[in-house]
Parts: sequence; C-alpha cells; structure tokens
Amino acid sequence: MGWTLKVWVVQPLVQLKVNWKLVREVPSRYFSVLQIGVSQGLMYILITLVPALTTTLIGGKLENNSYLLIIPVGIGMFFGIVVVNLFPKRLNLARTIIGCLIMASLMLVLFGTFIGLVRGQPINHLYVIIVVMIVGIFGLLNAIIATLSQTLLQYSTDDTNRGRIFGSLQMLINFGAALPIFISGILTDVLNVGWSILIIGSALFVYSLVVLSKWRGSALKS
Repeated sequence: MGWTLKVWVVQPLVQLKVNWKLVREVPSRYFSVLQIGVSQGLMYILITLVPALTTTLIGGKLENNSYLLIIPVGIGMFFGIVVVNLFPKRLNLARTIIGCLIMASLMLVLFGTFIGLVRGQPINHLYVIIVVMIVGIFGLLNAIIATLSQTLLQYSTDDTNRGRIFGSLQMLINFGAALPIFISGILTDVLNVGWSILIIGSALFVYSLVVLSKWRGSALKS
C-alpha cells in the first residue's frame, strides 16, 4: 500500500512541483501557460452550458438545435487561427492576448446580460442571430488567445525543458476541465444560465486586469 501510494501520488506530486518551478522561472512562460489554461477552461464552460443555453435561448429539442451554438464557435475559432496568421511578425503577443482576454470577458458579460433581458420572452429569429454572433466572436477571440499563447510558450521554452513544461501545461488543462464544469454547474443550478455567464464574464474581466497589471513590466515585452 505504501509503495503504491508513493508511486501513484507522492512521486507525481514531487515531479509536478519541480516542473511548475520551471514554468514560473520565466515570466513569459508562466504567462503563456496560464492563458492557455484559461482559454481551455472557457471552452469547457461553454460546452457545459450548451444544454441550458439551447433550452433558454433557442428552444426545441437539444439534439436538434444545439448545433446553432456549437457550429458558430467552431467557425469563430477557425477564423481566429486565420486572423493570427495575418498579424504582423513584430506584434506584441502578450499585449494582444490580454486585449483579447478583456474583449472575451466583455462578450461574456454582454451575453449574460442579453440572456437576462430575453429570458421568458418568445423566441424569435433576431435572438438566435444575436446569440450566433456573440458565440462566434467569442470563439474567434478564444482561438486567438490560445494560438498566441502557444506561440509565446514556444519562444520561451528551450529544448531541454520542453517536455516538462508541456507536462505542466497538460496538468493545468486537466484541472481547467474539471473546475469550470463544477463551478458553472453549481451557478446554473443555484441561479440561472444568464447569471452564470455574467458572473464568469465579470470574473474573467477582473482576472484580465490583474494580468495586465502583474505582467506589465516583464512578460509584456515579449
């Protein structure tokens, strides 16, 4: 029992601590890993809330109408990757990432507010069009955040430590998959989907301002 605990719990935690120290050694590396984790977490939140969003905003059967939320996000992410390839080479990656974080947070706040305004009213085509536009723009911004963060991480990671760094990143992504599902699920049950998105968007906005302030000097030069 003691040997099994050491192999499956103690050793991985020790290795994780060492790897995380490598991540935090370089500000731009730490910055990149965090933003990739946030980007993945936001997508997990949206996926978790798709059933409630479909029922509230579109109506009908979930299996018939959920594509109206999922497809626009995918299209937005595709165009986000295309847009990144059009950016100038001397672009300040970190500042652009933070700018997209702020815009994504505002889109979520707008989305949550819109849901609150139309909740309980008859569903019409205009509502659906607005929802499709909002989630599409959100997908575009999220793709830009993820792509630029991965690029910045590549710049700040040497070949020797690359495996350890990306191992820590995978751990953060796995954590980011569980936490949003837990939090957004509770918020939706206690409040409603509109308030859930509004709260998450507000939290992301505060986080974006903290990131802007914290990395203003070092990582923003990358």
